[in-house]
Amino acid sequence: MLTKSKSVSINGTSQIDGQIIGYFSATISEDGNVSSSSTIADRKLYEANKTVYKADRDDFNDYVDSLIDG
Repeated sequence: MLTKSKSVSINGTSQIDGQIIGYFSATISEDGNVSSSSTIADRKLYEANKTVYKADRDDFNDYVDSLIDG
């Protein structure tokens, strides 16, 4: 028997001066469950720009929350 499901994928990047600090991704399942992750792409750039990365991560999470809340 075929079982089907639907989900929404959201992706984002944290950048400074055109260079990527890290990536964010989240998947919202049909029942509203969320799976999310973040990846630091450039450790040196991250260390020099933690504040930017963390602000972008918070903005990404707020955006995902807004999709869940409707």
